[in-house]
Amino acid sequence: IGASLFDVSGHGISSGLISILSRSVISRNFHRYGDRKLAEVASHINADLVEDIGGLDHYLSGIILRFKSDVVEYVNAGHPDLLYRKGSSRKTMPVKQKEGESRSFFMGIKDIDVDYDCLRFKVLPGDALLFFSDALLETPGADGKPWSVERIAELLQSAPDGSAKEIIGHVMAVAMPPEREAKISDDLTVICIRRK
Repeated sequence: IGASLFDVSGHGISSGLISILSRSVISRNFHRYGDRKLAEVASHINADLVEDIGGLDHYLSGIILRFKSDVVEYVNAGHPDLLYRKGSSRKTMPVKQKEGESRSFFMGIKDIDVDYDCLRFKVLPGDALLFFSDALLETPGADGKPWSVERIAELLQSAPDGSAKEIIGHVMAVAMPPEREAKISDDLTVICIRRK
């Protein structure tokens, strides 16, 4: 029915504890408000996170997806853009509004009112979605240049027309070969969803 990826700021035990707490808050609100607009669900998540962690020096960035038939609803809370690859042409692009910023603000920060935007788009058979934590962008490629969302989009476009696992395998083999993995200083998560 959906998927999400969140990243807590900072490192160490406090960030780990906030991750555990946040997972419960996100899941509870996603299921409790399943009949509401996804932007409203995100606002409920943020309100609960502010109540629980708002006094700490941590915040969350993240992506929330909800699937309804062939439509994807998408909220971005200060996270790297979701990538979309059309199955028919393999054309790949970040999912953004036609005008203005598609990313809303981080979650869990006290005294900041946030209105979350929800984008809706269709996903057809063969289409793929890719999203990842910012650690992928912080680790330089073989050429020494840092990865960008645009460069990751190029990797997704060149990936084979296979399963989600094969697509991730291609992206990671180029972006994060074994000799680069040792240089990762942050948690790395990459998720690919492909419609059959």
